[in-house]
Amino acid sequence: MRIKYLIRDNKWIITPALYILLLLSASLIYLNKNSNNELIDNRDISVDSISIGDKVEISEFETLQGLDSKLLNEITASDLNNLFYKETFLQNLSAVKSVYIVGPEGDVSGVGYVAEGAENCKKLKYFSYSENGKYYVVEEDKSISKKLEWNSEKNRFVFYDRYFSTGTDLKNNCAYLITSR
Repeated sequence: MRIKYLIRDNKWIITPALYILLLLSASLIYLNKNSNNELIDNRDISVDSISIGDKVEISEFETLQGLDSKLLNEITASDLNNLFYKETFLQNLSAVKSVYIVGPEGDVSGVGYVAEGAENCKKLKYFSYSENGKYYVVEEDKSISKKLEWNSEKNRFVFYDRYFSTGTDLKNNCAYLITSR
């Protein structure tokens, strides 16, 4: 009985306080749901049946050199000398290689694809969109390069398209690389 009179007598205080609590709780629920919107789903990743964290024999692969090596070093922002590749077939790309970042003990820390030519790079870009979606991408567009990046809780996915100058010609090389975070 007393609560009924308390509510009736203090309605002018209780109603705005409940309204503010309702708005605050709705805002917190909205922020909680959308706080991780930049992360894509975790999934098992393998390129030609080799996954990140696997142990491999380095003798199975060839050492990556040239513009492809330079491109991957730009993505990883380091000067790696443990980049390996093997020829592969990815959808309908004509000049594509599977690439692997392999540590000294044979553990794989990154996998992906490298392609040459404008048409192949366009197809590899759409392949990366189909794998990761278009909504959680962070784009960085410069005049000679374009970088698309996705993140998950475990991995970092990067598509990097770069034009290299070889005299008067421009060569288009691109890579789709998946590394551990």
